[in-house]
Amino acid sequence: DLQLLNDIEFQTKLTNLINLSYYEGEQGILPWDNDKHKRTDVLSKTIKDQINDGEIFCLFENFESAKLTKSKNPIGTVRLEVCPETNNVIVGQFAISSEFRGQKLGTLLMNHVIQHFKKIMRAESEDRKLKIELLKPLESSHAFKDFLHVWYQKLGFKLVSRFPVDQHPVYSELSRITLCHCEFLEYEYKFDFD
Repeated sequence: DLQLLNDIEFQTKLTNLINLSYYEGEQGILPWDNDKHKRTDVLSKTIKDQINDGEIFCLFENFESAKLTKSKNPIGTVRLEVCPETNNVIVGQFAISSEFRGQKLGTLLMNHVIQHFKKIMRAESEDRKLKIELLKPLESSHAFKDFLHVWYQKLGFKLVSRFPVDQHPVYSELSRITLCHCEFLEYEYKFDFD
């Protein structure tokens, strides 16, 4: 949406939503303080560029059932980024505002993304995979990350690999700042076009 591309207020709200969600969800894993150290500090490109490139999906405040109406108040977001090396599509920056959690909005947003990707797959002849990654502690449980691990699988993603943080192709620098030993779990969506 070109209006949102040039809307600094919207970009700020979206950035704050992402930072706050990661601050809440990665307590004890990464040193986000939602002040000097924020999740968006380690992005590969700016929120404005992500919007411009059509990578951002948002849920907005003032929705009725499954029909969403636009406002300038994003309550959920997810990013679909094409990995240039593999041509796979990576789901990232998933965030739902804490005041709207528990209402199945995350499932609504992720199902929309999955359906969107299925349409692309039907229209293209390229073999792409839809993937999502999860940074998870190795030596202890983490309630939020444990929830996401189970939830991704309920959505239809299958765990396909695990690797150390320092071997991540984009976020290897996180290995220097993690507060505990972690690994990345990589999930892949298994499509059924029948």
